[in-house]
Amino acid sequence: MSVTVEVQSRVVGNTGGDLSTVLFEVFEERITLKELILRTVQEQISQMLAEKRMEAARVKELLDRQYLPADEIASQATRGAIRFPSARQRSDIPQIDANREGQRALDAFTAGKFAVLAGGHQYTRLDEEMDFAQQTSVIFLRLTPLVGG
Repeated sequence: MSVTVEVQSRVVGNTGGDLSTVLFEVFEERITLKELILRTVQEQISQMLAEKRMEAARVKELLDRQYLPADEIASQATRGAIRFPSARQRSDIPQIDANREGQRALDAFTAGKFAVLAGGHQYTRLDEEMDFAQQTSVIFLRLTPLVGG
């Protein structure tokens, strides 16, 4: 039996566009949150590159908005403002490595940079299992640090 899972990625207060909602098939009724995150990132990259025909620079910019690493946040905070990178700020755009982006997403979740919500429940551990027999809609919500805190 397969279930179609819908994952929406949102950044609170973001006016630069969120990652597109992705749909994909899950063939098990239960998977871990870690598996869901890795599969979602892979699907986000595939969808943006194939269906939207985005340039790699724009895909990288959207991924950075969702999964900006803690070291970059800390570095920017010392300068007084945290800003999401844009394609214009880059001189060399690397190829998109789905494995690396997946690991960045896992690290961001572990560091509390985004929450995963489904079926009225907030998932807090990567090894936590999600039951897709009951629900198929998931939200990745990027948490934005407050100024001064």
